[in-house]
Amino acid sequence: MQNNSDTIRWTQITPSTFMYGSQLQFKEDETIFKNALMPSGIVIHEWQMMTQYTADKMIPTLPILKRGQTYHFSFDYEVEPADHIYFKLIFKRRNGTEAGTQIIKGHEADVVYPKDAFSYVLQMINAAAQDIRFRTITIGPHEGDALHQQLSISEVVNEDQTLPVRNIIFVEAQELSYDAIRNMKNVIGIEHWQQVEEETVFERLSPLVEEFSHLHFIGYHEASNEMAYQMAEKFGGTAFITHHHAQTKPSFPSRGGTERVVYMDEEKDAMQSLGIVENLLNPSRFLKYININQLNGGRHDEI
Repeated sequence: MQNNSDTIRWTQITPSTFMYGSQLQFKEDETIFKNALMPSGIVIHEWQMMTQYTADKMIPTLPILKRGQTYHFSFDYEVEPADHIYFKLIFKRRNGTEAGTQIIKGHEADVVYPKDAFSYVLQMINAAAQDIRFRTITIGPHEGDALHQQLSISEVVNEDQTLPVRNIIFVEAQELSYDAIRNMKNVIGIEHWQQVEEETVFERLSPLVEEFSHLHFIGYHEASNEMAYQMAEKFGGTAFITHHHAQTKPSFPSRGGTERVVYMDEEKDAMQSLGIVENLLNPSRFLKYININQLNGGRHDEI
């Protein structure tokens, strides 16, 4: 894919197409799908970048994308009731394991193709729709500045599937070593978030955390604390932060609403930094003061 856009249509019935009780009509300029009794959350149709024709009896319908590049997806359709379908991108590694997902609600979205992705599929999913008039999906190069594609979200580190928690760390400018998170479970690292809008971070994180009941957003200095606090507020999670905050804003203990744990206060900070040149220290050192039992699934009022 160079500087051109690719247009994807819905022109065939595949094994993924939901046909039970459905009325499906292919026209020259659109595809009409009707099914008033179809359950929500079910895939209506799926487009794939790679297929095995002998097994799938279908040809690939999605363009090959470049790893690490940002693309603009535009969806041309009408649905009744309005906004009652959404799309899901699933990125896959060469071995078939999942490299990430992105939920798209609405008619446009920017998508960063993961650096470890080998292929991807695009699903159209029902959300109590009754009548869909689908025309095209257009995939083209991102027209904005290059800063957007710098946002980096890691895979889950130290994964423990028995814990219903995600620990999301907003990495400051200095490198974050593995030692700083060695004892933390289900960690997702967010890098270069300073370069993008807050809403972009929210949109990219949403599909990664939607199934977890305990969301912990972790900061360890001024900028990352503020972002962790904002994301905790948006997602209804808990912010794990130090006392450092933006000079234009009140201290975290004096703010209301969002649940937070201040794991390093000014008094403890002063004692730990006594006799040490502050500027020589990496702020990620504060992470060792987090109550690990609390972070990995304990009660938020544990100290």
